Amino acid sequence: MTSRKRTLQSRVLEHCQVSGLFPENGRVLVAVSGGADSMVLLHCLHQGRKALGITPVVAHVDHGLRQDSAEDAAFVLDHASGMGLKAVGRRVDVRATARAGKLSLEDAGRRDRYAALGDMARETGATLIATGHTATDQAETVLMRMVRGTGPLGLGGIDPSRPDGLTRPLLCVTREEVRQEARSGGISFRDDPSNRDLRYLRNRVRRQLLPLLVGMNPRVEFTLSELAESAGALAGWVDGMAADVVVPDGEGGRMVGAAHLKTCDTALLPYVVRAAFKEVTESPLGLSRSHIEAVVRLGRQGGGPGKVHLPRGVTVIRDRRGLRFVKGEAKRR
Repeated sequence: MTSRKRTLQSRVLEHCQVSGLFPENGRVLVAVSGGADSMVLLHCLHQGRKALGITPVVAHVDHGLRQDSAEDAAFVLDHASGMGLKAVGRRVDVRATARAGKLSLEDAGRRDRYAALGDMARETGATLIATGHTATDQAETVLMRMVRGTGPLGLGGIDPSRPDGLTRPLLCVTREEVRQEARSGGISFRDDPSNRDLRYLRNRVRRQLLPLLVGMNPRVEFTLSELAESAGALAGWVDGMAADVVVPDGEGGRMVGAAHLKTCDTALLPYVVRAAFKEVTESPLGLSRSHIEAVVRLGRQGGGPGKVHLPRGVTVIRDRRGLRFVKGEAKRR
């Protein structure tokens, strides 16, 4: 007896249900850029809305980085209207954010995008935000972190769901499967030419490194995604232990006390550093192994005060109380 191959729609629906991505009935803000991933995500959630008990709302963020970006916005909003769905949009100034925060365009775009999505979720009464990240995005993220330098917890990659309401229903399928679904289902989409710009590490991983690995193992995207899932589970456990020794410093930052620096196990201290950075910035993004090692050295060294500058505007200051993690500079005590 032969079994029929499961459709992408059924796989995504099962993933959402088994993983509990939509635990409550309500509105879900679907982040739609106009690309294949987000357009297929929109159609999957629209088709599965009754089974999942959700009401999709379309959201588009115009990053203003291309002259034709307004056309992407019009395409998404028109498509949503044709589906009978409520749609909202925002335009952000990524270049201004990058200049003000001394960030790369990629980091600034991520920051502006999620801030805008959060605003639109509150405006529309949505309790969750769904993005179109696939197993391929997960594989690329793991590889990028390995290339840049990371520890075991950095391999956790993209979380399927986060406490702030972000959820990723397409992590169970690859980008190529999504594109096949778009072609076979007649789902129109727009390609972003910046995805071909090899100045960006993600694009070099996407177009050069990952295809090489796929040639060695056709399922490598899923293999790396499974690694990320296992590392993510480990991260949750270790983060809980590490966060117990990170406390508010009374000035809006976080503190690892001098007593903990003396008694903390050497193997656990890097994860304490990561936990403190995550609490200050709300994410461990941008923190590499070399950054963590510099902070560990600062914490272990004797002598007077010192400081280490970390990504995303974080400064770690050693004073008599221990290590203080602050956004920007702060006065020593």
